Amino acid sequence: SLLGGMSGFCGNSSYDTGWTGTNNTGKLNTSVNSDARAKRELQRHLDGLLHGRTEEEQTESDRLLHLCLVQMSGNRLVIANYAALNRTIDRYIRDLRKRIHDENEAEFELLQGVHRQLVEAVLQGDLEMGKEALDRHFYFLAENFDT
Repeated sequence: SLLGGMSGFCGNSSYDTGWTGTNNTGKLNTSVNSDARAKRELQRHLDGLLHGRTEEEQTESDRLLHLCLVQMSGNRLVIANYAALNRTIDRYIRDLRKRIHDENEAEFELLQGVHRQLVEAVLQGDLEMGKEALDRHFYFLAENFDT
């Protein structure tokens, strides 16, 4: 299956875990899908995205960071959609990164900051920070998506 190829990545061995949510403290419920190993992988991908030696290394880390976040969500619908669109998303990440980096360094740094904020939210279990980062990320994509 499409999900089979993603199995075991980022600390997860199974994605049939249901839907993640929040506990009554407003913190992300990370106990099922965001174990310590997955969080270390997520941090490693962010470090590669921000500090990779080549654009190819940074792009690969960008791709893996998104894949890791999707898998850590435990959301079967999101995971299945991401798996189905994997090739398109990979190409989009590569092409968008190149275009933004070449055309507008300030916008590129803004996007990097959004990635940092999103990873920080996951690592801290901060739902509100995560929502804000996702809103910023999707707004950025909508503003830069060629239709």
